[in-house]
Amino acid sequence: MGKVGCEALLLGPLRELAGVDSVALVLEAPATAADAWEAVVRAFPQVGSARTSLAVAINAAYCSWAVAVADNDVLAFIPPVSGG
Repeated sequence: MGKVGCEALLLGPLRELAGVDSVALVLEAPATAADAWEAVVRAFPQVGSARTSLAVAINAAYCSWAVAVADNDVLAFIPPVSGG
């Protein structure tokens, strides 16, 4: 079917666990945000347990994990934020 190239931003503790703040991904099309996360976990298994608490955004807009990823999209995997 082809490939989708995108960038994944790893924020907060994800960045610390992975040791990088972003990663270039090449996914099999069609691909979703969940597929992109799975590719990140394959590259950085130490971040895998974070999935249940993450939000995801594509091109600076929050979205569901089922949203399709297009070529050149920028995904952000966003951990929970607390504070006051």
